[in-house]
Amino acid sequence: MIAVTGGTGFVGGHFIHLLKDSGKPFVCLIRPQSSRKSKLDLASAPHREVNYQDTQSVQNALSGVRILVHILGRTNGTDEILKQSNVETTQVLVKAAGAAGVQKIIYVSSVAAMQRHGTYGQTKFDAEEIIRSSNIPHLIFRPAYIFGRGDEQIT
Repeated sequence: MIAVTGGTGFVGGHFIHLLKDSGKPFVCLIRPQSSRKSKLDLASAPHREVNYQDTQSVQNALSGVRILVHILGRTNGTDEILKQSNVETTQVLVKAAGAAGVQKIIYVSSVAAMQRHGTYGQTKFDAEEIIRSSNIPHLIFRPAYIFGRGDEQIT
């Protein structure tokens, strides 16, 4: 089974539709208080509620998962919000993934991580380093700019 973080976001939303169309078994991990949960309901996407600050909660949600696709992340906000969303959440996910026996992590990072451009770039780089040091096989993508149908940032 595949677990997806960030399934209610722009990239994650497109990704879960591809998974659904492929027939591959998957589950989205979502915060119970997420204001975007209805997106998963509309897509009939299976989901498990998790507390991303609690390793045991995430480990339980990763039960039976072979591949973790980590798309969740913040692109803007205060330094503290970026660190919490991009670094601390990744720390918890990686620790829980190791304990749950996840066999591969696929991480959507950013080209900003290459030069550690601003807090955002630094947090994406730090998250990559956490994944690299995990001893879990992984694949890290560094897209430069993603846009398309449904993008709330483009008018």
